[in-house]
Amino acid sequence: MALVPYSPLLIPQLAPGDDRQIAELRHAVLAAARWLRRGANRWRAVAADADGSGSYAGRRGSFAGYGAAVDVTLSKDVAADFSDAVSGALPLPVLVAGWLREQAGADAVTVDVLDPATPQPDCARIGAELATGDDTALLVLADGSNRHGAKSPGGNDDRAPEFDASIADALRSADADGLARIDPALCGKLGAAGRVAWQVAGGVGANHCGAACDRDWQATLHYSAAPFGVGYHVATWEAR
Repeated sequence: MALVPYSPLLIPQLAPGDDRQIAELRHAVLAAARWLRRGANRWRAVAADADGSGSYAGRRGSFAGYGAAVDVTLSKDVAADFSDAVSGALPLPVLVAGWLREQAGADAVTVDVLDPATPQPDCARIGAELATGDDTALLVLADGSNRHGAKSPGGNDDRAPEFDASIADALRSADADGLARIDPALCGKLGAAGRVAWQVAGGVGANHCGAACDRDWQATLHYSAAPFGVGYHVATWEAR
């Protein structure tokens, strides 16, 4: 399982130049995606987004609505002709999942986009279902608080650093219980878009091989910072 943000900053055409902070973030995310590709050619992805819940597979889309006509597909079998693609037709995390699929060389990704208000018990149930399904390569797309500092997109909130530090700690230690305890109300106040996807990941972590399982997760936190006022975390969890 790879856990990454879905910022437009990841796309070079949307954030040109050699900014060190962007380069470090992009490098970590691409490394996590390529790690996931080494384990499987077909991915399942999960995210939450207010622009469109549902399951997305075999689709094509464009980042044109975000400032550059970068076209992506969710499957290598989708036709390369984008003449009828609609800008903004796919939610941002779906577009990023497609871009990461292409960058890593995976065959296909199916993206489940959930309602941002999905309750934690439902997230845990979805995670448990994913843990026992055929899709073993899971891409989790989630952003932290957007309120790190006065110049951040959401404005400053002094609780943002502690909140994202707690997320980083949970991802570093594969702490499924810690992810389950994320407070939805606090996430709303802090502009943290990742709560639902992280709690689905927690459901996977708690159920990945059944109640009698004596394996655990090998977790690595590859990146955790708040460039430009938004908390981003990159981690990989591997069942041992």
